[in-house]
Amino acid sequence: MSITAPSLKEFSINPRDEVDFGVSSVQLADAMIDDLVRHLLNAVGIASNYLYRLWADILEYVMQQETKLLHWWADNRKRLLRWLPN
Repeated sequence: MSITAPSLKEFSINPRDEVDFGVSSVQLADAMIDDLVRHLLNAVGIASNYLYRLWADILEYVMQQETKLLHWWADNRKRLLRWLPN
């Protein structure tokens, strides 16, 4: 007794054959649009989160530089004011 492999013709699918999944094309399109909108909203949420973090980092850097500038001004104020005309 020998075992034979099935031929490729038994597994070939004709792309013109219609397959009924029990879902109308309108329902399928609606589900695809819902999925696309969900993914887009997720991407927008992720992007806005990164932009918020970037903005927070920029503001933190600016505040640090402002603090350094204020300390520098406090340390050098008298020396700088000597050079200003009265």
